[in-house]
Amino acid sequence: MSENPASFAPQLEWNRLELLCDLGRTLASREDPETLLDDVTRLTVPRLGQWAVLHLWQDGRLRFSRLAHEDSTLEGQLAREFETHDPRRDELVTRVADTSAPVLSTRLTHEGSAMGVPLLDARGLLGTLSLYAGVGGRTYDGRDLAVAMDVATRTAHALDHARRFQEAQAAIRWRDDVLAVVTHDLRNPLNAIALDLSTLRRPWKDAAEPDRREGRGQLESIKRALERVGRMVDDLLVASTMKAGHLHVHLAPQIVNGLLTELVQMLAPVARHRGISLEVSAPELPPVRCDRDRALQVLSNLVGNALTVSPKESSVRVTAAHEGGFVLFTVADQGPGVPLPLLERIFDRAWQGTSGSHAGFGLGLFIVRGLVEAHGGRVWVEAHEGPGATFCFTLPVA
Repeated sequence: MSENPASFAPQLEWNRLELLCDLGRTLASREDPETLLDDVTRLTVPRLGQWAVLHLWQDGRLRFSRLAHEDSTLEGQLAREFETHDPRRDELVTRVADTSAPVLSTRLTHEGSAMGVPLLDARGLLGTLSLYAGVGGRTYDGRDLAVAMDVATRTAHALDHARRFQEAQAAIRWRDDVLAVVTHDLRNPLNAIALDLSTLRRPWKDAAEPDRREGRGQLESIKRALERVGRMVDDLLVASTMKAGHLHVHLAPQIVNGLLTELVQMLAPVARHRGISLEVSAPELPPVRCDRDRALQVLSNLVGNALTVSPKESSVRVTAAHEGGFVLFTVADQGPGVPLPLLERIFDRAWQGTSGSHAGFGLGLFIVRGLVEAHGGRVWVEAHEGPGATFCFTLPVA
C-alpha cells in the first residue's frame, strides 16, 4: 500500500470511527483488568496497525504485557521474543515512558511507520501502547496519533476503574474473612468463659477443698481464655494495619540469642504443660536488624503453632544460622505436616486447612508473612512428604 493514498482516506476514517465505537462498548462491559487490556490491544489491530504491543509499569519498571498481530503465527513468535526483551532497549517505548507524551515515528527500518502513546491516570504512568503499520503499510499522521491517544486515555481511565473495583471487592472479601475469623475463633474461648462462670456462681463459702481447687482451676481457665481473646484481637489489629498499608516496624540491631532466650521464657511453660520438648540451637551470630517485638511475634506465632500440632513427648526445634546477608530461623515440629499442594496457600489471609493439617483457620501465618516481609525477609515452608513441618524465615543482618 502506498503512503496514505486519497482513495484509502474514507476507509481509514471509517476504521478509526469503528475502533472508537467498539472501544467504548468494550470498556463499558469489562470489570477485569486483564480481559480489558487483552480486548483493547486486539481492537487496535488491524484498524490502527499491523501489530500492537502493550507494556505496563510494574514493580518499578516497564514490563512486556501483551501483543496482538494480524498474523496469528507471527503473534506467538513476537510475544515470546518480547517476553525476554528489555523494554528500555526499545527507543519508541523509552521515549514515551520518559516523557509521558505521544511519539510519532515515520522511519523505522524493520517495523515501518510507528507511534507510541502513554497510558496515564491521576497517579502517573500506567504503561505504553506501541502501534506499528508494518513494512509497506501506510505512514502514520497526526490524525492517527490523536486516535491512538484517545484509545490510551480512555483505556487508562477504564483500567483505573477496573482496578479500583477489584480493590473494593477485595475489601469486601477482607471484611467477610475478618468476620469469619471473629465468629469462628472467638466462639470457643467465650463459651469456655461462660461455662466456667456458670459453675463459679455457686456459693463457695462452705465448699470442700477439692471444690475450691476446682474453682481455682476454673479461674485459671478463664484467665487463659481471656488471654487467647486478647491475642486474637491483637492479631486482627495487626492484620487490619497490614491491609491498610500502615504497618510500621521500628528497626534496630538485636542480638539473636537474646531473642531466642526471651522466646523460651515465654513458651517453655506451654511446652512443659503439653509434654513437649522445646529445643533451641544457635551459634554466635551477628545481630539482626529488626523490630524486637515484631520479631518475637513471628517466632512465638510459629513456635506456638508447632506446640499446638505436635504430639505429646515429641519435640519442637528452633534453630538460627548465618546465611549471606541474613540470619535464617527455622521452626521444626513433629505434627501431621503440611500437604504439598497446600504449601502455597498456607500463608494466605484466613486460610482454612483441612482436618488434621497444619495451621487451621485464622490470621497467624498471614501476619507472620506480613511482618517478615516488612523487615525485608521472606518466609516459607520446607516441602516434604510425611509428618512434621519446618517453617523458615529470614531477617537481615544489621
